[in-house]
Amino acid sequence: MPSEIWLHRCCAASPPTSSFPICPHCGSMGTYQALKLSLVEKMCAYAVRFGLKPVGLHRPFADQIMLPLVERCPRCHGVGVLGMPGTRSVRCPVCDMGCSIPKVSDEEFQLARQTVITCYPKAATPGWRPLSERTGGRKVM
Repeated sequence: MPSEIWLHRCCAASPPTSSFPICPHCGSMGTYQALKLSLVEKMCAYAVRFGLKPVGLHRPFADQIMLPLVERCPRCHGVGVLGMPGTRSVRCPVCDMGCSIPKVSDEEFQLARQTVITCYPKAATPGWRPLSERTGGRKVM
């Protein structure tokens, strides 16, 4: 479950951002900033985005090959989910919780993914489908 990030500019004793809406030092209300994924959620987003396991010897090579092919999702601003304070967050309909969208065609993206899998066969995430298939071919806003 993504956590809410709150900005506190009330006192020097408080860190600038926190997951608590009320400053623990002075009790004033912070300003809502955004949602933030946990480490495990970020790992899941990586698997959703690339169809590759988020941890392993393949990761540096995979990042070198795959990261240039994507850009931050314009709808969720790279968070992967949408929501407001106190509401249930939902998967972003544009990136499907992948936090980014491809800058290249499905064919180019899958060819790059296959390059990683050819070098590191155990890196593949079973059952992965490209973003265009998971979102029903919806185009970015």
